Amino acid sequence: MSNELSHELRELRREFGMAVLLITHDLGVVAENADVVAVMYASRVVEVATVEELFDHPKHPYTEGLFRSIPKLGAHMQRLDTIPGTVPNPARFPTGCKFHTRCHRTRALAERADPSQTVEVTSAGERFKVLKRCNVEEPDLREVQPKHWAACHQIDGYDAAPVTEPTLAHHRTIVPRVVTGAAGIIGGNGQPLSGAAMPKQEVAS
Repeated sequence: MSNELSHELRELRREFGMAVLLITHDLGVVAENADVVAVMYASRVVEVATVEELFDHPKHPYTEGLFRSIPKLGAHMQRLDTIPGTVPNPARFPTGCKFHTRCHRTRALAERADPSQTVEVTSAGERFKVLKRCNVEEPDLREVQPKHWAACHQIDGYDAAPVTEPTLAHHRTIVPRVVTGAAGIIGGNGQPLSGAAMPKQEVAS
């Protein structure tokens, strides 16, 4: 989305009080325009939060992977971080959590879990262990923190969190200046945005 179009959308919202639904993979567009963000993976919403909360405290491993893939200003690396594997075929979605075949979290936990709690899976030609629960049980979207919903069995407190309808009447109070590209994403305070660096103001599949 061009800067001009993004500006026009914000002007229309202010003039007419209208809502705008943006569907995008561009985190710069999200950071610049969104009040509330729903992250989708393989046909399901896996996380919902305000733009500030999502950028500061992502909960779902897919969201974390998206933020790690953003170029960082001043970082020196040969290759960007990527999410392993490929997006599954919609005709053959994995059982359980649809992200478990690409999830760094379940793989790391399976390495130190009791063998009875793990199962071996194959993805992109690689065979590895994941937690059995992730393999067989699809997680509900739960309110894991007030006004923050996520669908991952391995979030602290997930099982005790309520299953509620995501409802957020949130409006950002500051519109950041965002520049995207190889250098990264710049916020209204001139600082780079990342999963842990969203400027404080009133964002996938």
